[in-house]
Amino acid sequence: MTLIACFHPRQSRTLLADILISSDARDLRDVVLPTRAYIAPQRLQRMSWRPAAFRRKVIEVTPALVILWAGRYNEACQLAQRAKDWFRGNRATADDVEQLLYTHYREPIPDFQAIIAPAAENWMYIIGNVKRGNSILGGEYAVAGTGAEAFQTVVDEASLPEGDTVTPDATALSFSSALMSSEVLTSEPIYSGFGGGYEVLCRGSEEFIKVDDAMYVSVRIDISNQHSEFWLCSPLIRQWYEEDRLYITSTSLMEHAQQGLESRGFVVPSVLGQNHMPKRTEDLATTQPKYLCIHELFYNQRATRSLHFVIKGASIEEYFTMSPDGVEVTFSSSYIKRLLGICESCRAEFPEFYAQH
Repeated sequence: MTLIACFHPRQSRTLLADILISSDARDLRDVVLPTRAYIAPQRLQRMSWRPAAFRRKVIEVTPALVILWAGRYNEACQLAQRAKDWFRGNRATADDVEQLLYTHYREPIPDFQAIIAPAAENWMYIIGNVKRGNSILGGEYAVAGTGAEAFQTVVDEASLPEGDTVTPDATALSFSSALMSSEVLTSEPIYSGFGGGYEVLCRGSEEFIKVDDAMYVSVRIDISNQHSEFWLCSPLIRQWYEEDRLYITSTSLMEHAQQGLESRGFVVPSVLGQNHMPKRTEDLATTQPKYLCIHELFYNQRATRSLHFVIKGASIEEYFTMSPDGVEVTFSSSYIKRLLGICESCRAEFPEFYAQH
């Protein structure tokens, strides 16, 4: 019940994994998702596996070797412990991985998949049923879990980003942004047993680098008439790492907080790790994120159009200004100009937006 993927934008190895753990227990408490996606009670009752908790699907064996896992959690724990015991040095070769697989994984394991990938080389090993494909933006990819089909749809339909901005980190974050927005709008990823949030790791010179301190925001643009209206939606989702743990804050904007939608924090430990409270919350509240992942939904009663793009570093201030407490956001004039330009494009390219009754 998961989504894991290894793909290659501009031939650079990149990894993506969700964080949702599902359970077939019937006495589970309702789980609040970072996206605040609505789960219909009737659908929840019919689900064989329900959202139960959050865990990293990334096993960092060494800085240069990562295992992504999908499916049965107890098998993931066993794989993580075996890898920890097997690879005691700082370097793990293809021969080392082959020996591990020959010793423990010659026979298929029901409902379990894994992708074993190094950063410095191009070989890869898999456990279980892992799908393969190729896309213009994501390059060759391997994907597994209940979210495999949704991932394939996202990467196959993705268009090249604005300008010459195809970088592995931005490409992967645009994919995760698309999956998260689908979760908010339809809840379908949750009904399929994956989602909640996503990790991204990119290939460095010799090791994998976690994409750290990213914020996801959603902007709605009502283009029902010539005078387009737009606003930022709650929640603002920000995630970062401390040691082997992922932390996520789901922050409600001021007007939504006043209506009772409280901000929440989430701890996502590794498979063999433990829960610990974060240390960086005060620091993060007063700084801009390193990455800003923006989902823009242009809509009226007849049609919708979604765009996803990622900006990073100093470019973020060209679009948004956040208050020190993170609950108020101001659009810049350049960003408003961008939205109005896209509205004009919608008017020209998609006349159904403005078709008369």
